[in-house]
This record gives sequence, structure tokens and C-alpha cells, in this order.
Amino acid sequence: DGDGVVQDDGERFAANLTGDPRRLAAWGEFHLLVESLPEREKEIIDLIWYQGLKQQDAAELLGVDVKTIKRRWRDVKILLSEQLEPDLIEF
Repeated sequence: DGDGVVQDDGERFAANLTGDPRRLAAWGEFHLLVESLPEREKEIIDLIWYQGLKQQDAAELLGVDVKTIKRRWRDVKILLSEQLEPDLIEF
């Protein structure tokens, strides 16, 4: 579609696709963890995960190199993956 949002980028939380109570609980836990992140990490999650921007677009918006966005996104995914049950989140 023309709104620039990535609909199927493989980086969406599995709870969006199921009514499984475990996944729905993990979705709530995910949101709480995101809220506890430092501002810079929350900014990356907001742009890439919630708004669906491509990494290049996020880099341009923030005025940083795409490599910086890639590194921050990787770090956020690792941090969240370490705190959530491994089979409940798909990055």
C-alpha cells in the first residue's frame, strides 16, 4: 500500500496472529518491557515495530546512519528476547 508501512516484514509479534492465551499474555508483557526501555530504545521500537517503518526510513527520520539503526534494532531485539519466553516472540 502507499502509506509506507511495512505490513509483512517478519518482525511482528506472534500474538497478533492467534488467540492463544500464552501469546496474548506475552503481548502484554512485551508492551510492559517496551515501556521500561530507555528512550532511545523505545524510539527504535516505536518507529520499526509499532509504526512499521523500514530501517532506512527510520535512519533518515532520526538523522543517523542506517548502520546505527540496524545496531540499535539488533540490540533491542536481543534485550527483549532475553526477557521474554523464547517461543513467544518472532523477530
